[in-house]
Amino acid sequence: AFLFSVFLCMIALFVVIKSDYIRNVPYEQYYLESNISRSYKVNGCEIKEWIGICPVGLYGYQYLTTVNCTGNNKYQLKGINNHGELNMINIAGQDITFTVNNSNTIETNKISNIGDYVWFSPGLILDITITGSVYLYGGNTTLTPIENMDNISSAEHVY
Repeated sequence: AFLFSVFLCMIALFVVIKSDYIRNVPYEQYYLESNISRSYKVNGCEIKEWIGICPVGLYGYQYLTTVNCTGNNKYQLKGINNHGELNMINIAGQDITFTVNNSNTIETNKISNIGDYVWFSPGLILDITITGSVYLYGGNTTLTPIENMDNISSAEHVY
């Protein structure tokens, strides 16, 4: 009985160690300069992109993108969000405006404070203007043009 109890404890310990996601997170999850997927500049804004740890977003984000605009420079994302949930968080405290076309209801809003964030569901038509710095994570930030050859259109109803 004692040996069986020791055996069960060893199995439980092995399962706990094996499932410790901190130890098992791949290095690329830490989003370092050394493991960046792509870096480029547009209109004076620096964009950095990393591919996340889970291609379907079940146990980690699929992508992380940082956008850093200095001075009066602006970066714009416009099109259909068809690559998954997308979260935008303000990390510089400057105005970030966005327009969302949800079931032909057009809403314009902004996030202005450090830590403000907004989630965008798949299927939304987005028009985002970034000043300052943001994190975009979740789905791929490559938005599909509204007019496209693949006949991808926005969702009828998004909640």
